[in-house]
Amino acid sequence: MVLICRNKAQSLPYVIAALARNTQRPDLVALSDDASTDRSPEIFAELCIHYNLPWKTVLHSHDGSGFRLNTLRNDGIEVCEDGLVIILDADHVPARTHIEAHLELHSKYERGVLSTGPRLEYAYPDCSGPISFMWGHEPVSMLQASAIEPVPTWAAVLASNLGMTKQAIVQLGGFDPIYDGNYGFDDVDFTYRAWKAEIFFAASFEAYVVHIPHPAFHNRSGDINRQRFKQKFNIDLSYPKSIRSMSRRPWHEYYQALCKPDDSEARLSPPFSARQQIVVEMLALETIHSKILLRVVLSRILRRIYRTLGLR
Repeated sequence: MVLICRNKAQSLPYVIAALARNTQRPDLVALSDDASTDRSPEIFAELCIHYNLPWKTVLHSHDGSGFRLNTLRNDGIEVCEDGLVIILDADHVPARTHIEAHLELHSKYERGVLSTGPRLEYAYPDCSGPISFMWGHEPVSMLQASAIEPVPTWAAVLASNLGMTKQAIVQLGGFDPIYDGNYGFDDVDFTYRAWKAEIFFAASFEAYVVHIPHPAFHNRSGDINRQRFKQKFNIDLSYPKSIRSMSRRPWHEYYQALCKPDDSEARLSPPFSARQQIVVEMLALETIHSKILLRVVLSRILRRIYRTLGLR
């Protein structure tokens, strides 16, 4: 397990506790840290010792550049043993079944596998409040073809919840550091190369993570890295619509607006449509439990009904 970190001291207690509770405990938890100033590496070590988890830290000194995301991934992977490596951001709380689900996906198929799962979103930074499906990112239809046309699997995976064997990652050349310091396309580059190498993409709901909300600390436009991707592969690519439509405004702000029935403007503020308001209210869960699948199925049925009736 590799955790990518910069100043995540507040979220690490939730993440490490969740790893310790997993049905399959990790063989190693490696923190790849980009010059944190909030004692993240020290807190990480204390937590791993407390929960009796094997751990390593990979520390990077500050060099004045932006977030070195792919360098962090490569250096974290390097200290792992051969076998399955799961990469998470250090503000992603894994499901109790997370590691077991990734392992099962890799044991299920004989060919090389890239495993993943949905990314949900907590309402509040203390991991409380309703959990949103819509504010995170679900691999498009769990990597199934759409009803109209196939969805390219390489465009549906975030590297903040990605599992591959170390050997396969090394064979692909790892994550390209040309995207470091700017937002976007770092994971798209990697998953595109994996798809070209005929790696099989597999997803499981039980491999979900729940993102802890936080303020963005860098520019989110993605234009610079989009041009780098275009120059490298001669493909002018935009992020999938499901990712582009993700708001960077905290989910809990929209949830609070939804709870104000007297404020119609707040209830219908972008990016929600009237149809989405209903779906979001149905998915405003205090916890993840057995009702969640029923609510997801029901929300999809509602969307089909609204499309049939021509409602927005």
